[in-house]
Amino acid sequence: MLRHKLWAKSAKKEKHVIMSDMRLLANIILGMRQIKLNGTLDGKMVIDRDNFPVLEQVIEDLFANGVGSIKAGLKLKIGYVLKKLIQVSKGFYIQIKDMNMAEETD
Repeated sequence: MLRHKLWAKSAKKEKHVIMSDMRLLANIILGMRQIKLNGTLDGKMVIDRDNFPVLEQVIEDLFANGVGSIKAGLKLKIGYVLKKLIQVSKGFYIQIKDMNMAEETD
């Protein structure tokens, strides 16, 4: 019985973490849309090399604290979310057999 309760708690916790990561990614995408004035910008364009300066600016604008730096925990979370986005994108490109884009994502 205890293992079922613990499993239910961990599943709820995982759901909370996933939703938090998705909110963070959505804030990054919306910030990039505002800076680039492009309403069609999506998750694939976040990891595009050409958009890296915009991504850097969005992270600094959205998540900087009063002294101009980002909190250490938030830096880790942003890095984790971007790494997860890259892994998912690479897997997607491999599934549709677009090896050129999978290598570019690497």
